[in-house]
Amino acid sequence: MSTTSGLHQIGLTYDPVQDRLVLRISSTDKSEWRLALTRRFVSLLWKSLVGALEKNPDIRDDLMPKIKEAMLAMQHQAAVESTDTSKAFADDNRDLTSDTGPQLVVSARVAPKGDTHTELYFRTAAGTDIRFVIDKTRLHAFCHLLVKSAVNAEWNLPMTIGDAAALAPAGERVH
Repeated sequence: MSTTSGLHQIGLTYDPVQDRLVLRISSTDKSEWRLALTRRFVSLLWKSLVGALEKNPDIRDDLMPKIKEAMLAMQHQAAVESTDTSKAFADDNRDLTSDTGPQLVVSARVAPKGDTHTELYFRTAAGTDIRFVIDKTRLHAFCHLLVKSAVNAEWNLPMTIGDAAALAPAGERVH
């Protein structure tokens, strides 16, 4: 089964009994999938997500690495601040996983779609393929939700975007 729909909402919660994150994805056609993400899988997925964020035409390749990291951190902060993550998940969606519960994700692909969009593809253990395209702002928001959820789960994963410390070095006069 392959599903491609326009993205409407993304949400993440932690299931302490299963020690997994539950990713809720709803589409513009009111379909919803619930996917289970393990700690190991999130760790592997993270590298691809950050790689997608780093492919940014606004950040020149010839810049020093610390400057690139600082610019990525600034973009991430701006994107997160412009995204409303407080909105409750729509309750009128058709939950396509209601019979099985959250499906375990066993593989993913993160592929650029031009300069401003990324395709996320998830494959579940049950053989379901879920694909959607996400813009850079929502990709930053998704990454932010992953970080918050992993911290809440106490997974101690090294998950950062850019180097926010490079924005204003400690102990140095900035102005």
